[in-house]
Amino acid sequence: MPTMPETKDNDFTWKDFQSRNTQRAGGCARHFVNRALVLTNKYFDGKVPPQVELTDADRETLEEIPRLKEAVEYNLDNFRSARP
Repeated sequence: MPTMPETKDNDFTWKDFQSRNTQRAGGCARHFVNRALVLTNKYFDGKVPPQVELTDADRETLEEIPRLKEAVEYNLDNFRSARP
């Protein structure tokens, strides 16, 4: 549950924020690795497929990642809650 003060005051701490986000990131990473292994086993007989040439869409996606990171950082730094 996010700690947001829209309906009541809360006791925000950076330590709690870091802990919650570290747990979520760990869960996401575990899920990603699990899915990669399951799909590799299912579609490639458990062997990592050979690297293929990147498509234009692949390159565009890779180029977009730094811009998305900057946007997320900006939004986190400039977030304002509904309450003054």
